[in-house]
Amino acid sequence: MAKLAWAYPRLTVEIHTNDAFVDIVAHGFDAGIRLGEAVQQDMVTVRLTPAFKAILAASPDYLQARGEPEAIADLLSHNCSGFRMLGSGGLL
Repeated sequence: MAKLAWAYPRLTVEIHTNDAFVDIVAHGFDAGIRLGEAVQQDMVTVRLTPAFKAILAASPDYLQARGEPEAIADLLSHNCSGFRMLGSGGLL
């Protein structure tokens, strides 16, 4: 970004964060970054990172008391901290 700023000193960059699936063109954005594969058909995509997996962590004491989940569905019966996406209402 520093090289870009030196080459184009009048350029300003504004970052807007939103977890909703919005039409970036309709909202006047020049570019967008999304997690996953969900993009409009007419968009040009470029992968920014290698594929990655999310991880779950628990203390040994918790796992000893509650048992170790073996499948994602098992998490429904465990105490988990989640992230609710305001735009879609989805829960991660």
